[in-house]
Amino acid sequence: MGIKITVKNTADGSTIKMEVDPKETVSDIIDSAAEYWKRDAGAYVLKKARAS
Repeated sequence: MGIKITVKNTADGSTIKMEVDPKETVSDIIDSAAEYWKRDAGAYVLKKARAS
């Protein structure tokens, strides 16, 4: 069963919704998001939000 997350690009405010495997690392998630936005996987801020 995957975990649903939302990743926000703070540079332009866009978001992507992802379903990730519990075994995926934060690095894997950042790499995927960076590839989607065609950006380098550099410095990122991670926040935990309340579930809606």
